[in-house]
Parts: sequence; C-alpha cells; structure tokens
Amino acid sequence: DGSNKNDVWSSSDGITWTLQAANAEFSARSGHQVVVFKDQLWLVGGVDDFGFKSDVWSSSDGSIWALQTANAAFSVRLEYQVVVYKDQLWLVGGNDGSYKNDVWSSSDGITWSLEAANAEVSAHTRMGARTIRTHTTAPIGHASHHRPRRRPSHTNPSAASRGMQNAKVRIRSGGY
Repeated sequence: DGSNKNDVWSSSDGITWTLQAANAEFSARSGHQVVVFKDQLWLVGGVDDFGFKSDVWSSSDGSIWALQTANAAFSVRLEYQVVVYKDQLWLVGGNDGSYKNDVWSSSDGITWSLEAANAEVSAHTRMGARTIRTHTTAPIGHASHHRPRRRPSHTNPSAASRGMQNAKVRIRSGGY
C-alpha cells in the first residue's frame, strides 16, 4: 500500500516467514538500515511520518526493540549504508539535504565517532557496502525512495553460532 511499516518478520529458509512483531517499538518508517551486530538486530535511522531520523534501536529476538539513542551524533539522513566491520557499526555517506561522504563508527550503537568528514569517495547516495567474512556474506541493500524490484532480506551472519543456519530477517518499510 506504500505506507511506512514497522512490522518484523523472520525466516530460517527465506521461504516461510513468521511475524515477530506486528507493531515494533520504533516508528513506522522507510529508508532505514538493519544489520546484525553483537548477536542482535540493529535498526539505524530512516524517515517516518514526522521526518528524518537518526535514532538507533536493537533487538535480540526481533520481537522486542530497545531504543539505544534517539539522536545519534551523525546528521539525520537517507540513502546511507550501515555495515559491521571489526566489531563496530559503520555508517557511510547518504543524503541529509546534500550528498555526504562522511564515515561514522560505533562500538555500542549509542556513541558514534566521526572517522572521516570527507572520505576518499565521491559524495553520493545509494553506495553499496558489504561485509564479507570467511563463510558469510551479509547483503545490505540501498535505501531510496524508489521501489526496489525485489523485497530485500538481510542474512543474519551470527545465526550459525546459534544453530540457525541461513536465518534471515526482514523489516518492511514503505513502498514494498
């Protein structure tokens, strides 16, 4: 229907999906990023019916979400990337009214540090970012106002450690 959502779904095989939260604690939104970090799901930013967000939420099960910070140190923005690398969250680029090529990191999802104000990449949006480990690839889709061809799903790289090989989670956003 094109409206923002805040429901959370999970799947162990990518075919059969289970509703984890019909109305999660974070506001219904689009343009956010979700990654797995320290055996939890982390939702970063996006835009809801009231505007751009720089909030950060986490969940150990996808059903109950805890606000980690309402206003992270980076500017509110869309079309950025969040990845996990060397035990930290990394936020790269985006658009806060102008194209960004800054890089931010956090070891806890609460305190964010500016690592590069002008990284050596051109400032633009929808840049791809991916973390590749020995046996796991975590695809991270782009955030945009354009309708994607397919609904994204995010592979949970820590699932194997809990015996859930190839577990996936999907947090829907508007326009899907």
